[in-house]
Amino acid sequence: MTTLPDLKSKIAGYLQLAVADLEAVNGIDLLLDAINRSHQYAQMQYDFELMRCSVDVSISLTSGVLFSPAHLHGTTDYVTIKKIVRTYLAGESGGMRPINYSNREWVSNDLMFRWQGTQFSRQTVQPAPFGNIDTPAVIQMGPHLYMYPADPDVVGQSPVSIVMDVYRYFPDYSEDDDNDFILEFGDDFLFWDSVCRLNFFSKEFVNRQEGNVSPPNKERDEAWADFVAWDGSLILSGDTSLSLD
Repeated sequence: MTTLPDLKSKIAGYLQLAVADLEAVNGIDLLLDAINRSHQYAQMQYDFELMRCSVDVSISLTSGVLFSPAHLHGTTDYVTIKKIVRTYLAGESGGMRPINYSNREWVSNDLMFRWQGTQFSRQTVQPAPFGNIDTPAVIQMGPHLYMYPADPDVVGQSPVSIVMDVYRYFPDYSEDDDNDFILEFGDDFLFWDSVCRLNFFSKEFVNRQEGNVSPPNKERDEAWADFVAWDGSLILSGDTSLSLD
C-alpha cells in the first residue's frame, strides 16, 4: 500500500528532483500541497461510494443548524459534509422515518399552494395552514438546515433529531501516516495529477531543446477513469478489497 512519503518520493523522482527541494520552498511543502489539491479535486468532482456515511444533527425550530460539520451517526466524531442525500426523523428508540429533503424554492411553492384561495390580510400571514401535511421536510438554504414546517405539533419539540445520509469530505493529509481510500486505491491518480500540478513550478521537468515537455495529462486522465471504474465496481460487488493494481 502506498504511503504519503512513498508518493512524495515517486513524484519528486519523476520530476528529477529531490524530495527536500520541493518540501521547503519559501516555507511551503509544494509536494504536500499538490497532493492535497489533487485529493480535494477528486472529492469535489465525484461522489465516491466510500465517501457515503450517516450523520446526526439537531435542528432548532427557530434558528436551524449549520449543515456541516456533523457527528457521524451514533458517535461524537465530526465530519465535513459535501452534500445531503436522504433525511430521516429520528425516534427516541432508535427508529427512523424517512422525510423530505429539499430547498427554499420547494418551501415557497408549497406555501403558495397552501395559501391559494385565502384572501390576504395581515392576520392570516402566520401561521400557514399545516393541518393536512403528510410528511415534514429538512430544508437547506445556503449553509443552514431548517425544519419545514417549524411546528412542534408536526415535527416534535425543538431541537428535532435528524439522521442524514450524506457524502462527506476526507481531511487533507498532514502527517506521514495519514491514509484514506483515495491514497490507498487512487494513488495512481494522485501521482499523475500532482505531477501535472508541479510541472508549472519545476524548471527541471525533462528539459528538451524545445523546452519542457507537456505535463502527463493523458496518464492522469487514464488513472482517473480507472479510479472511477473501481468505485463503480464497489457498488456492484460490495468488495472494498478490489484494487487498481
